[in-house]
Amino acid sequence: MRYNSTTSTLNVHKNDVYNCKQIIASEFERYMTASDWALVQLERPAADREPAKLQTDPVANNDPVFMVSHFWGAPSMSSGSPVPADATPSTTPAPSPTPEWTDETGTETSDGTELRPYCTWGSSCDWNEDTKQECATALCEAAGYRNGTFVSASNNPCDESFVSGYAYYHVLGRTGVRRDDYTNEAQITATCSQKRAPQAPIPDNAIIDASPAAFFVATYDNTHGSSGAPVFNAQTSEVIGINARGSRDDLVVDKEKWCYRFNQCPNPNSFTNGLPSDSQCPGMHAIKVSHFAHVLDQYLEGRSSYEPQEADTEITTVSLLPNASLPLELPPHYDPEFLSMHIPEDALEDGASYTVEAINVVLNMTHVYPDEVSVTLTHPSGQSESVGTFPSSPRNATLKWDQGSQIDGDTVTLAMALGTPIASSDFSVNKGSTWTMRFRDCCWGDAGNVTVVDFQVLLKKETENEEVKEEKTVREVTVMGRLADPTDLARGNTIPNPEKRYTPLSRMDGFERNTFAVSFPVEIQTASQSDAPAPVGKMEEQAAAPEMELVDIALNVTIDHSYPRDLYGKLTAPSGMEIGTGQFPRGETDSRLFGRMSTIDDYPLFTAFARAQKDDYAGDWTFEIHDADGTRGKLTGAELTLFFQEK
Repeated sequence: MRYNSTTSTLNVHKNDVYNCKQIIASEFERYMTASDWALVQLERPAADREPAKLQTDPVANNDPVFMVSHFWGAPSMSSGSPVPADATPSTTPAPSPTPEWTDETGTETSDGTELRPYCTWGSSCDWNEDTKQECATALCEAAGYRNGTFVSASNNPCDESFVSGYAYYHVLGRTGVRRDDYTNEAQITATCSQKRAPQAPIPDNAIIDASPAAFFVATYDNTHGSSGAPVFNAQTSEVIGINARGSRDDLVVDKEKWCYRFNQCPNPNSFTNGLPSDSQCPGMHAIKVSHFAHVLDQYLEGRSSYEPQEADTEITTVSLLPNASLPLELPPHYDPEFLSMHIPEDALEDGASYTVEAINVVLNMTHVYPDEVSVTLTHPSGQSESVGTFPSSPRNATLKWDQGSQIDGDTVTLAMALGTPIASSDFSVNKGSTWTMRFRDCCWGDAGNVTVVDFQVLLKKETENEEVKEEKTVREVTVMGRLADPTDLARGNTIPNPEKRYTPLSRMDGFERNTFAVSFPVEIQTASQSDAPAPVGKMEEQAAAPEMELVDIALNVTIDHSYPRDLYGKLTAPSGMEIGTGQFPRGETDSRLFGRMSTIDDYPLFTAFARAQKDDYAGDWTFEIHDADGTRGKLTGAELTLFFQEK
């Protein structure tokens, strides 16, 4: 990057610009793990650059950090800087959610500041002993006290005004304080007791909470435009995290000066800096490198040993033809419409058999509400799987879906590198094979039309003389979750409007998590303890620990729920490592399969997760399920299958 003084511009050479070739893997899960990361492969190697080193060792509180990013689109900004390797880190304790109270008392009077708000009302007002006491308690809590007793008010705020203009207010019936301009309000005087002890100083550019499994909380500067920036250990200059999120607002409105200013943290008027309950200064979140490094390592190892199809292998790409003319009309009711597709007569050889290597589907539809229409695909084998739901906008919507290797055969995906079997390729086809697509509108009232169906399959011709590679035997071990009775998932609407909640729920305080855990105990005996093969969990097959390693997992969850997409899950291995299921997919049955042979896009991540525990699978595996909206439903079953392979 060079600065041109003549044109006052920054020039970036084309050799320094890289495009994306593929997203190898990604995970965005806000409710159970708060994981948010992606591995991207560039279009070409960055040969003239030395890659940064990754630190996979655990991070700890008070580790010094710095971040290099692009604040608000700036070319390069650094928050913090490297420090000597022998520098002594801070020993400041992490911010505590449990306040410490003193015996200090005092009398406080509203002045319209954040620490001493006036009292007002919203939709209705009744000035009585209860509302007077509420105003007094709110005033004392804002000033940092635990308790408050009403003394006096300047006037009746239900029908009179004390001041005009913008100020901080407590609104009757609501929590916290807010800055606004209300018509009626009162100045409150209260006697306050048990003042909160001042919050301990929080170090700059340091980790203040390393306890979450997927991320850590730190105090580097952060704004929009910095997502995905590397966070370094300031002593080793190794990457320890990827910046994911921070305070709710980068800029705050200064209504007195009629301008925006940067949100400054820590907030001197807050007692909860660095805690998730603080809306302005909860700390900056970076996804731990250790949370996704195993995926990168396994991908690089698998890609280096991946053997593409030989040049003389017969691979055929076939475009299927619909058995009905388009557009296909979708009626304005719940009844599904079906469209069958067939292989053209001249596409395949007579009598030959072909194996499906990949499927690629592109659909286009016109509909007022495209996201109401879901698509299911039934293969010639009779197996069905979800293609997905059309995006919400625009009205002329396109849905893309693929399974297996890339159609162009030029990219090694994570599934290919790991050798993960996919549900779509577990059958053979011939000239008479037919696929059927099922379109279903979930809601009454609006019709639509499917205008484009581009359906391609990548087929490999089966030959009698084809060399069969020797493969290691994979053995299945099924471990049932302990469910005495169906577990009721409805315990109140604890999380209002879950789609718009900002703070990850894994660090939210002050609410009851509507979460249930299911345990899968896996017990291992070593060969020295028994002459017989060692049992693994509750199973019929046996596996000796020294000769077997974990290579894959499958989690089958059975639910009885009206809105499955309100559900989120998390599987935790005995090592403490965890992986989220994400939002449960729609489906025609009560069963949801995650991991091996699943039709969910993220299934290779479960394979990588399992292989990260290949020799460390003994102990309790725990599955947690969470209902984000409190709709009545039940968890009726859970089954974890472990797949072992000889070392």
